[in-house]
Amino acid sequence: MRGARQGCLLSPYLFNIMAELLMRVALDGFIGGFKIGGRTVTNLRYADDIVLIASSVEELRDLVSRVHNAATGFKMRINV
Repeated sequence: MRGARQGCLLSPYLFNIMAELLMRVALDGFIGGFKIGGRTVTNLRYADDIVLIASSVEELRDLVSRVHNAATGFKMRINV
């Protein structure tokens, strides 16, 4: 058996901790994103959805690759 049982109170907390860690690893050293109000935005997250934001196709490819590599490092899979 892997993971938390369905309905476990810790499940959403564990998911949020892992999602945050994954994004921090993926974005480490990343220079890019979209400027809004003086802040650089690279992703939007809500529940289990993540939107990656880039200002060019090349930048988006780099960002997707970084997230994929970080997920692989944590033995997670990204469901596109």
